[in-house]
Amino acid sequence: MRRARALVPAVGLLAILALGLLAGCQKLQNLKEEFDPRLSQADQAYQGAVEPYLAQGVVRGGPATEMQAKALPLTPTVRRAWAQRAALAQSLDQAATAQLLAQEEAEAAKGLEVVLSLYVPERQWSDLTAPRPDWRVFIQDGAGQRLEPQDIRLIRERERSALNQSLYYFWGPWDRLFRVRFDRPAPPARLVITGAPGRVEMPLKLD
Repeated sequence: MRRARALVPAVGLLAILALGLLAGCQKLQNLKEEFDPRLSQADQAYQGAVEPYLAQGVVRGGPATEMQAKALPLTPTVRRAWAQRAALAQSLDQAATAQLLAQEEAEAAKGLEVVLSLYVPERQWSDLTAPRPDWRVFIQDGAGQRLEPQDIRLIRERERSALNQSLYYFWGPWDRLFRVRFDRPAPPARLVITGAPGRVEMPLKLD
């Protein structure tokens, strides 16, 4: 009988612990649902549309990374996905969305623009807009032409808005981001980045 009486408090204690664990699990589940780290459906759709166009390259010096780049050519397909994501983020109506799509189509007709995210450990060597940049970028196209940039614009850190971070999801926290404009290349085309540490060629998908 003594043993039976001793078991009663132990069973009660186990029941209390089990209830506490269940409550804790439920609380964790609620937190998981509230702070779900997965992408939104809008970002999943956008990234799914542009991911096939995203090119990546790296220059290594032994085990060290000398330069790392990600390049997104703004083809008509990419610009359409871009405009639709921006329109959704800003809750634009049908007319304003159509106007934004038309603007992107007009820009695509002028040539090829590439969004380039560039990481160099020595940050002062990653500025493509410098008078004498340490890294140079150009396109080698299918006709054997070397296309030099017509314009290079730095997207500054203060422009890292929530919308831009969504559109430029490949923009790393230590990267510099540029929009580089070229004449329209003849396919197949490769974006070339070259500097003293080495050279990388990234094939560009051009629709």
